[in-house]
Amino acid sequence: MGSEATACPWDQPGADRMIGSESGSAGDVFVVINLLPQEVEVFAEYHQDFIATLEVVSAYRHSYDGLAKVWPKALYRQVVLLGNRLYLHLFLQHLPLAQDWLHAIVQLYLDEPCPEQFSARMMRMKQFLREGVQNLETRYQLARQLGQGFSDIAIETASLVYMT
Repeated sequence: MGSEATACPWDQPGADRMIGSESGSAGDVFVVINLLPQEVEVFAEYHQDFIATLEVVSAYRHSYDGLAKVWPKALYRQVVLLGNRLYLHLFLQHLPLAQDWLHAIVQLYLDEPCPEQFSARMMRMKQFLREGVQNLETRYQLARQLGQGFSDIAIETASLVYMT
């Protein structure tokens, strides 16, 4: 073996570019120490890695009351706006999707200006309902609340819920 095999990788050309190039699994760098409640909320909404978000929110929930309210906005942004299906999958493995959170997510969708004009967003919202809302009656009610663009989900779900 030559001396190259035992050389320290930091002594090689270009090592200065490698130092600090590592970032989180979401490809971003966040400082999560001594956050204010509003900063925890922003972190939770915008961070694409659910596990990291869960850890940060869990760490701060002992210091700040009401941090559970971050989940509807985080789910809406990550799943409906950005199409991050892994985020939803991991969320459902770790937390129950509370009824009030579902209604808050639906309200966020309805509060968007002209949501019917964004077909990709509507498709992702439908996907969220199908994959995230296991209770068929709840899914049916939410689809009806979302309006005519979600009539396909309401029809397919109603036939399963109200079969006699």
